[in-house]
Amino acid sequence: MEDADGMLGRITRRRAELDSRCLELHERNGQLEKRGPGSGSTAQQVSQALERAEEAQQRADDVYRRALATHERAAAVHERAAIAHDLLADVDSTNNGGHRARAQEHRRLADADRAVAGVLASNRAGTQ
Repeated sequence: MEDADGMLGRITRRRAELDSRCLELHERNGQLEKRGPGSGSTAQQVSQALERAEEAQQRADDVYRRALATHERAAAVHERAAIAHDLLADVDSTNNGGHRARAQEHRRLADADRAVAGVLASNRAGTQ
C-alpha cells in the first residue's frame, strides 16, 4: 500500500502536470486569437480548445476534491479504529498491549491522512 507521502507526491505531480498543460493551452489559444481568423486555427477551433482546457481544469479540481475527501474520510476511519482498539484494550487483559499498539498506529495513520488533507486543501486554495 502506498504511504501518504508517496500518494501526496503523486497527486501533487499530476496536478502540476495538469495545471501546466492548461496554462500551455491558454497561452496557445491566446497566440492563435492574436493571429486572427484565416491564419491558423478557426475561431471555432480556438473556442473548442478553450472549452477543453476548462474541462481539463475542472477534472483536475475534481481529482483534488476527491483526494481531499478520501484523506479526510480515511482519517476519521482510523480515528474510529483507534477508539475501538482502546476499548478492546480496556476489556481484553490478555492482549492489552497489542490493542494499545494498534490504537497508536491508527492514530498515526489518522494524523498522516489529516496532514495530507491539509496540504491538499492549502494547495487547492492557492490555485484558485
